[in-house]
Amino acid sequence: MHLTIYIHPSCPASRNLVLYLHEKGLLNRVELVSTARPSTSGLLREAVWSVPWLVGEGVPLATDPIEPGEAELIIREFRTTRTSNPLDDFAEAILHSAYASAVAYLHGSLEPVLDCDFVMAATRAKLRGLDVSQVLLEAGHRAADLYADLEDKIMRALGISYVRELYWASGGSLSREELVELATPIHVGAWLIAKASLGRSGLPSKPVPDKARLERLASFVRRGAAGLLRRIEREYQEVMEDENYWRILEEHGLA
Repeated sequence: MHLTIYIHPSCPASRNLVLYLHEKGLLNRVELVSTARPSTSGLLREAVWSVPWLVGEGVPLATDPIEPGEAELIIREFRTTRTSNPLDDFAEAILHSAYASAVAYLHGSLEPVLDCDFVMAATRAKLRGLDVSQVLLEAGHRAADLYADLEDKIMRALGISYVRELYWASGGSLSREELVELATPIHVGAWLIAKASLGRSGLPSKPVPDKARLERLASFVRRGAAGLLRRIEREYQEVMEDENYWRILEEHGLA
C-alpha cells in the first residue's frame, strides 16, 4: 500500500517522527510531503487537519498525536495497538490540531469539526475497523457535553499556539513584556479569526468572537507569559538547530 505522511518542518511531532523513521530505515517506505507547499502538497484536497497526518491510498489512517512506534507498526504491518474510546481519540486530536481547536473555540462548538476525514484519522478507523458514521453520530449527539468538557483544554492549547506564532513573527526575539502587551482580547480575537478560517471559509455567520472566551484566552497568556515563552523558545531551538533533521529533510527535498 502506498503510504503518505504529511509533515511540516517546524513541527516538533513531525521532527520526532522523521528522525525515528530515518533511524529505523523506514523513510523509503513512505512518501514524505511537506504542508509548507500548499500548491504541491495537496493538503487541501486531502483535508489535512493536522500534522503528522498519515494517509494510505487516499484514506486518512492517523494523525497527531501519533507516537513514532505506532507509525512504524502502521508502515510495517498496517495495524495499530490503539484500543481507546474513539470519542477520547477524537477529543485528543482536536487538542493537537491548532486549526481544529481554533475552529471549535471560535464557534464555541464541536459541530464544525465533525469532519469524516478528521475523525477517521483521529480514531484510526480504517486500522481498527470502526464505523466512522457511528462515531460521527455519537459525537454529534454528545457534541455540547464534549465541548464543555474540552473548552478549558482547547483554550490552553490555543494559548500555546498564539505564543508560538508571535514568537515566529518576532523572529525569535519576543520578550515577556511584548507578549503581555499583545495578550488582549482584540489581539487574540484577530488571531483566532485568522487561525480558524481560510479566507471566509470556516467563519461563523456572524464572525464576532465570544468576549468571555477571548478574555479567558488572553488572561491565560498574560498569566503564563514567562513559562509559555520559555516553552516555545526551547521548542524553537530544538527544531531549528537540529542539523541532522534538516539534512534529512533536505535529502527529501523538503527543507
